[in-house]
Formats: sequence, structure tokens, C-alpha cells
Amino acid sequence: MDRVMNYLYKDNDGKIITGEITYLHITPFYEFEIEIDGYRLNCYLDHLLSGWHLCFARCDIEVELGNPKDVTYNAEAIYDKLKDKDTSLMIAYAVKAVYLEKDYSRDVL
Repeated sequence: MDRVMNYLYKDNDGKIITGEITYLHITPFYEFEIEIDGYRLNCYLDHLLSGWHLCFARCDIEVELGNPKDVTYNAEAIYDKLKDKDTSLMIAYAVKAVYLEKDYSRDVL
């Protein structure tokens, strides 16, 4: 990705905040990076036969997701692993934004 991609998410108070995806690469999986409070979180999103999975590089954390557009379900699944509601919402909205940016069936398969 040649540019920074912004996305919108709602925090727990319903406030709309702009997040920043600083890196996106799509192969058989989506590879992207999220800027969170000055820290860059490397993420891998893939779709296997068993469903969607999100992996955080260097953290050894994997989350089973629902449809990438289902922010509520995915935020809860991410929260179960991270125990941080705001970060979980931010990541779930980033997953949705990345998924909508590129059509998986067109651009990957």
C-alpha cells in the first residue's frame, strides 16, 4: 500500500475516532499494521476452511473472527484475548476497513 488508509471506529462511549492503517499487503491473507498510541501492531487476517482468523505478529495471539464486517462480534472475540475494550473495537473496525478496501474473492483467490 502506497498510502496511509484511515478508518473510523466507535469507542465504548460511542465517540467516533479516526484510526490509521499504515501498511496493507494482501496475499492469501491480509497483512496490515495498525497505529495504536504510537505503537504499530502487525496483524494477519486469513480465511481458512474453519473461518476467519486474526493473528497479531510478535504477540503469539490468534483470534477466531466472524465475518470481517461484523464489528460487534469481532470486537468481543478480540476482547476475550486482549482484555482492552477500546483497543478491541479499534482493531475490529480496522479489520472491517481492510476487508472492504480489497475484495477477498477478487483480489486474493
